[in-house]
Parts: sequence; structure tokens; C-alpha cells
Amino acid sequence: MNTRTEKFDSGWVGISLALSQEEIELLIRRLSQLKLSEITHFHLRNEIWENGEGVADIEITLVGNEETDNMIID
Repeated sequence: MNTRTEKFDSGWVGISLALSQEEIELLIRRLSQLKLSEITHFHLRNEIWENGEGVADIEITLVGNEETDNMIID
């Protein structure tokens, strides 16, 4: 998996993920496990800390009843 960030002048940050076929299959399995409540969350995490600033961790979980959406799948 390759992750890149883009910092915009507005202060917002974009994240780009490039996945291998095997990683796509694993992501689908983890999302299915989350949907079936077999797990409560999972992480996409960085194991290489040599390149200075970057994405350390992305946690995937279910949105709570009290939370409002602030992103969409496009």
C-alpha cells in the first residue's frame, strides 16, 4: 500500500491510497467483518517511519448514532 498526502493552502489535507490486488481483498474482508460486527474497527497503519511527515494511522469504524457525517464515498 502506498499513501500520499496533499496539503492545500486552505489548511485541508487530502489522502491518497494506492492498493495492491491482495490489499483490496483484505480491505473487503475487513469491511465485511465490520459490517457483520465480527470486529469493532481496524487500522491502516504505517510501519515505516523513515520519511519524516506522513500518515501514521487510519482507523476504520462504524459511525455512532450521535455523530454527523462529514464525508461521502464518491
